[in-house]
Amino acid sequence: MNKNAIILLLIISFALLLRLCLLLLNISYNPSFFYQDIASIKQGINSGEKPYLNDFGFEASNVAYAMVCRGEGFSSPFGGSTGPTGWVAPGMVFLYALPFYLFGCFTFGSILFMFLVSLTLSAAITYMVYKVCLLVFNDHSTAFLSSAFFAACPQDAALFFQHRHLDFNVYTFLLLLLLWIFIQHALCKSMKTLILFSLAAGLSFLFNPAFALPVIMCLAWLVLRQRKYFSAIKPTVTAFLIIAIIISPYVIFERYRLGFWSFIKSNSQFELYIGNVAAADGVLTLELFTRYHPNRNQQEFLTYKSQGEKQYLNSKFNHFLDTFRIQDFARLSFKRFLHYFFIYSPVRNEAQGIGLFFRYAASALTGLSLVAYLFARRYNKNPCDLFIYSFILSYALPYLFAGIMWRYSYPVVPLSIILLCRSIVLVRNMSSTRIQADTPC
Repeated sequence: MNKNAIILLLIISFALLLRLCLLLLNISYNPSFFYQDIASIKQGINSGEKPYLNDFGFEASNVAYAMVCRGEGFSSPFGGSTGPTGWVAPGMVFLYALPFYLFGCFTFGSILFMFLVSLTLSAAITYMVYKVCLLVFNDHSTAFLSSAFFAACPQDAALFFQHRHLDFNVYTFLLLLLLWIFIQHALCKSMKTLILFSLAAGLSFLFNPAFALPVIMCLAWLVLRQRKYFSAIKPTVTAFLIIAIIISPYVIFERYRLGFWSFIKSNSQFELYIGNVAAADGVLTLELFTRYHPNRNQQEFLTYKSQGEKQYLNSKFNHFLDTFRIQDFARLSFKRFLHYFFIYSPVRNEAQGIGLFFRYAASALTGLSLVAYLFARRYNKNPCDLFIYSFILSYALPYLFAGIMWRYSYPVVPLSIILLCRSIVLVRNMSSTRIQADTPC
């Protein structure tokens, strides 16, 4: 094993050790979350009178429970028997359904299983950060610094000390995986890497349709970077066909069950509505959910149950259209942009303290890293810089219209870390030797 491999292995080991320690502390400090009262869960989740949420997964785990432990299939995102649903994308649901099937619904084994999956993904992300840096910058210093920074990343590490609404780091892994494979394809233009990118894209869609924009941006980049556009048509069409083959069965299945077409999940209309109601002010809070969301408001839950998903979604989208004012929408979108990249957005009131300070600092560092890299590269920009920023913004764009929550910006954190570390290396080398030229995308 060479020196570089040993250093990378030590960084990954540190990342795993830090997160494992936080997980053990989490189990110690929050035993009621890991060892839940199964009888109480059954009573609450089977009730048709009021919504039920479990801090382990919220709507996704409710649907997984309906599939595995109640035999109702893809249904009931808010508890009770609310009929067929497309509210949540299937990827996260099946990820919860697997440990439910193996260990039982909401048991210690199923909860620990998901944390161990997340632990594995953290190690994979740490490794991919290193590999992406080498591909983009061709510099081991940047690669090691970036992977070390991610190993200590507060956003990712804190996932292992949380005990409510766990999205884990699945989206973070998928976004970085797409970028890593695409850059490899952009450099070698082989059919193998194109197929791998298409497979990763199709899989990511099934977890979150927001991945559609980064994928479209990547394929558009391939076309625009070709001197002869026609030579890029075949690989682009091939990628779209592979993606269509992966996602079409689920889309058709949902059309049959729900009675209407939706792209992977049905609740985008509701997300536009709740992110722009007068009380939202662009940021999603616990108070807002209590007043407007069927996962916490009993009347909204009963309305959703009685109307069915399609009619309920249409009514909320019509309310959004009826109250739409372009100046308010633009103002809220700008505010959402600030919260996505710079300002921590707590869902509920949180006590003041050092922990809250670090959350605000970590959130601000995401946007500040992007600004710092632009400044460091102000005299030496290349097309790869434009590509990376376009990739980040394309993923963020859907969230800038529908309401911001603190966890929505997690997937772009590894990319902001890479740019921050590159800025540090550039500044360090500015007054000394000239660094090696970056690899063009």
